[in-house]
Amino acid sequence: MARTPCTVANEFSGAVAVIRGSADLARMKLEPNHPATADVARIARSCEEVASLAMELRRLVCAADAAA
Repeated sequence: MARTPCTVANEFSGAVAVIRGSADLARMKLEPNHPATADVARIARSCEEVASLAMELRRLVCAADAAA
């Protein structure tokens, strides 16, 4: 199967979801004053930003794929 920009964008979104899920699990297991808490929160925030970009990318490229 050929990889289209749409399938790549969807795979990227899936990878971000896995990272975000791992960050959420780590955050639940860490004590609030643990040194890694701020880093895990930054990872989660970055995942939210990247997920938003991925959604925009999917909107752009998947619409182009559907029109082709």
